Amino acid sequence: MIIHNHRRLEPSEEAAEYLKARADIALKLLDLAEYLPEEDRVLLQAVYDRGMRPIDFARAIRARPRTIRHRVRGLMERVSSPLFQFVAAQQGAWPIQRRLIAELTVFRGRSQREVARRLGISLHHVRQELIRISAQCERERL
Repeated sequence: MIIHNHRRLEPSEEAAEYLKARADIALKLLDLAEYLPEEDRVLLQAVYDRGMRPIDFARAIRARPRTIRHRVRGLMERVSSPLFQFVAAQQGAWPIQRRLIAELTVFRGRSQREVARRLGISLHHVRQELIRISAQCERERL
């Protein structure tokens, strides 16, 4: 009879710090997900809060796994961007039109053209507001 000596391996101090940092980042990004549309927020919460694999989420909603993986990756890139985080922190102090433009483009990922049409303003005006927002974000990062 073969007896295996099973010992639980403890992560090194470096590995433990790395895992803790990753968990902290995931929690911060989940907090920022509150600014996303509900369907996007639900997806990120399923994957990063409840540990559901994208392939299982895809099966549950009858979607292609590749589509869900791509969507998760894109959402994480959007939420982790400095611009997204800046808008989340600052948008409450902005005039209503700038706030709507930021919400639709940064939080919801809508095109500038679509936002201009939806708000009944010129594409030029949308671009100018986004330039102002980006400039503020850059100044704050320095």
